[in-house]
Amino acid sequence: MPDTLNDSILIPTKERLFLRAAELFSKDGYNGVSVRDICRAVGIKESSFYNHYPSKDDLLVEVYRRFTDGMNAGAPSAEMIDARVRETDPVEFWLSSSKQYYKNSVSTLEGLLWRIISMEQYRDPRAGDAVLQETERTFRMGTLIFSKMIEHKKIPPYDPEILAHEFFYSGRAIHLEFLILSAYGWDTSETERRSEEHIRFFINKLIVMEV
Repeated sequence: MPDTLNDSILIPTKERLFLRAAELFSKDGYNGVSVRDICRAVGIKESSFYNHYPSKDDLLVEVYRRFTDGMNAGAPSAEMIDARVRETDPVEFWLSSSKQYYKNSVSTLEGLLWRIISMEQYRDPRAGDAVLQETERTFRMGTLIFSKMIEHKKIPPYDPEILAHEFFYSGRAIHLEFLILSAYGWDTSETERRSEEHIRFFINKLIVMEV
């Protein structure tokens, strides 16, 4: 995530606390970060923290809320999807969408929050619920996209829900590999190539099977 705190004097203290906490949680995990660590990173006294948040857990609640709100707000409308599907080759549609998704997952606040939630999903049921909700949202979006591709005769008329599940379960595994490599600063080029191959194989196989 870009350093959003370079101009910290312009950012309210409560927001600075949240952003620094998110950065620390994403590196060391929620349990590995103390209120003192967060306050030290922001440059305020520990006692001042409680003027903004009742507890450290409230920061985690804010992580979950912002992630969910961000995913819902960022979802394209059915009309936008319809227009883009109608104008774009299905392989190119998924290649460009995947490229943007990969970029956002390591360079935006939402990507940082997703990393925290992924770390916490086995410890905190609220994080587990957020993961399940995001998974379901992804499948609903994928089902809609494949439905539009079928409607515009871009791909054969298979069950769009099955297509979404088959497409995204493999895709999410590749993306997880990308996130792990990115977290340690390791080379992601092979994983990105594998993602592109997955997309080309899946869509082209559908078209060939119809022929």
